[in-house]
Amino acid sequence: MRWRLLVWALMLGLPSAAFPADENRVSARGLYDGRPPVGVVARIGSGLSEVPASRVPCRNCHGRDGRGGVEAGSAVPPITPAALTSARLRRPAYDLALFAAAVREGRSSSGRHLDPAMPRFALDDAAITDLWASLPEREAEETTGVEAQSVRFAVASRGGVDLTALMQAAWRERGDPILHGRRIRFERSEPARSDVLASLFDQDAPSSPAPRLFPFAFWSDGDRSDEVRGIVADRSRQVEALVERAPPGARRIAERGQISAQISALPALSGAGGAWDDLSDVTVLSGPALVLASPAGWSTLCGRLGEGAHLFAPLHDVETILPCLRAAGATMTVADPSPQASEAGQHPFAVRLVRTAAAILEEALVQAGRDLTRGRLMQAIGTIRRDDLPWPAIDFTRYPVSGSRSIEVRSIRPRS
Repeated sequence: MRWRLLVWALMLGLPSAAFPADENRVSARGLYDGRPPVGVVARIGSGLSEVPASRVPCRNCHGRDGRGGVEAGSAVPPITPAALTSARLRRPAYDLALFAAAVREGRSSSGRHLDPAMPRFALDDAAITDLWASLPEREAEETTGVEAQSVRFAVASRGGVDLTALMQAAWRERGDPILHGRRIRFERSEPARSDVLASLFDQDAPSSPAPRLFPFAFWSDGDRSDEVRGIVADRSRQVEALVERAPPGARRIAERGQISAQISALPALSGAGGAWDDLSDVTVLSGPALVLASPAGWSTLCGRLGEGAHLFAPLHDVETILPCLRAAGATMTVADPSPQASEAGQHPFAVRLVRTAAAILEEALVQAGRDLTRGRLMQAIGTIRRDDLPWPAIDFTRYPVSGSRSIEVRSIRPRS
């Protein structure tokens, strides 16, 4: 990848000493994505009001792939290397100096003023060079996993279920469609992979810039719809529904990190209802309890369930939890967006999940077209509304991140 950036720099006349080091390219990515260095400000609007640069990242309008689109009814031009360095009817090609004038002063390469809605960023020469040199890397990254005759997706495992095999089977049920001349491939994601267009069912913190599709667990705050598209209501909404269902005296249990960072942000949890106990301090759990835990936390708690335990929890690794519920004779109330009748088979929940994912992916890939990028895929998913799937009430137009219009709360008591 670095050699591509070097060629780009030489083509545009950047001195080799100005070519950014790896850590500087990370800084440039932060400027584009809304994580700029501390203190960087932007001026926006006809009055050039100052706001933190983190509030107006480039990708909000130009997209994660830099290909532009429509924002608030106005066309947003692309800022890919090919678009910037090609002359247009009413403007010459950009070079580094003209790019700097556009970013700092809001002047196009022809000298005219750009739309006041485009922020003017107060960046020094090094940061401008960083940002300019990072554009070809972003463009290449956005087409990762897209080849001439195929598109690759990574599939995570959940609770010991081989979701890769199930996803492949669901795609074959749809006729194994070849879309825009490309075959769709679903490959296992362990270990974590970055050589794919997107990762499916991966709820862990992202270790690569690949978007996450259909994770089981995420919070509403801090998740972007161009990074995450789910089909499960975000945990904030799930927890609020569970709080209403749990009895007033139910114990509240969470892992320490969630107590400090996430619970305090939820009005339904941080107000009345009692203090939260740290999961690591629980020795035996009996009676009703509202629980917030990671997969590792659930593994710990499963060995501590006592008589009459009734857990209230967001939908998580349900298939993993069921065996320990059965062994302890416990009951669980979950916020489940797919409460339809179970199908025959060992993992009916997983079957519904992959069939729904396959249907959404096919529709999105058709809409995204042959010129496929991560950004275009995520934009296409954002237009989808479906009521004909085994996972009811899918609506990304209203719920851009979670995609879920409804929450169903139901109790599970596994048979021994």
